Amino acid sequence: MKDTKEFILKSAYDLFLHNNYEAVTINKISEATKLTKGAIYHHYANKEDIFKAVVDKYMIENKVKIPYEHTSLDDFIQHTINEANNKISKELALSANMQQVKPLHFISLTIDALQYYPGFAEIGQKFYQYAISKWKSVLDEAIKNREIRNDIDSEIISMNFLNISTGIIGNMIMRGSIDYAFEMFKKQMKELYKIIKL
Repeated sequence: MKDTKEFILKSAYDLFLHNNYEAVTINKISEATKLTKGAIYHHYANKEDIFKAVVDKYMIENKVKIPYEHTSLDDFIQHTINEANNKISKELALSANMQQVKPLHFISLTIDALQYYPGFAEIGQKFYQYAISKWKSVLDEAIKNREIRNDIDSEIISMNFLNISTGIIGNMIMRGSIDYAFEMFKKQMKELYKIIKL
């Protein structure tokens, strides 16, 4: 039963990723899964319910951060790079059609979530504020430990580190390559660290 539910979600994720929300119907999900509509309705009340479950699993849960005990800002940056690499690898493994996925598919899915998932924007804002506060805390600690300069604005630098992370999609758009985007992400993170360290 759980496997069927997961299979429906995975198939629906591929459909929502490659098509806009309006184009995905219960009929299309039924065709993609080779399950009857009745079998789908046994697990999910309607398309909205499926879409919300897809967003929860593939967008929101993917953003949840497990607390990490770092020894330095340099260590925290390396952990962030490793975590991004793991998430990208996981995403690549999720979709059989990943070679056909373009950065705009992720942007389109995010726009659909903002429009069709009540409360999605607030969830994103809370995550962003949490991430900023975590980076600020790590930077303040690094200042105190004399790892980095004490004349920086830790909140602004926090935003810079976070914006580098969200810039992966922009780098993919520029070059059409996840490898290029991830390599640039690593270089940008390390370069910013070099600028602020003592």
